[in-house]
Amino acid sequence: MSIGRGLRRRQKNRWVRKMKIIQSLLAEIERQKNILDRLKVFHSRMNNDIIGATEVRPGGYYRSRGLDVILKFNRPLTRDDIDRNNEISRWLNESFIIRLYALLDSHKIFSPRIDDALDGNQELDILRRLRRILAHSLGKYHPDVPYQMKLVNRLISHFGLQIVDPKEFPLDIDKVIDPLIKGCKKYVKGKFAKKGSETE
Repeated sequence: MSIGRGLRRRQKNRWVRKMKIIQSLLAEIERQKNILDRLKVFHSRMNNDIIGATEVRPGGYYRSRGLDVILKFNRPLTRDDIDRNNEISRWLNESFIIRLYALLDSHKIFSPRIDDALDGNQELDILRRLRRILAHSLGKYHPDVPYQMKLVNRLISHFGLQIVDPKEFPLDIDKVIDPLIKGCKKYVKGKFAKKGSETE
């Protein structure tokens, strides 16, 4: 075997291994998101206009994904019921942020630093900052803390948010989490593509 053919084979083998890693990571991100969706269909955010209801369907976001259920309650819903449900809904979103960060970090996506030249770098940085707050506190938003207020303002401007609860980090599944995932996937593909071109 010539040196050139051997080198090409090694490069091809590296490329195949790299593609398997990328596909595995992207598939795991999707699997985690599917788990979140299947949990959230039973705990999607509820508005106070359903106080007194005994049956609830999840919003159109979940129905459009084939997750359509009817939740039946043995008594009319109270404001306390809705508050408890929304607390669970929020906890699920926060937990997903922490898990997504851990998954990407385990593949060294943040190392040695976030590459500003790659698509998705903004979403990756937002994820990193959110995770730092959510993993080291109760996740409550404190507008009197400058870096938290800066992050909320960044979320609002980056994702084009309109209505924001002044007491919480905005983590809407369709307006924040889905675009965050999309950006992180772009970054992963870009990082591996760049890494591959540098080693060839």
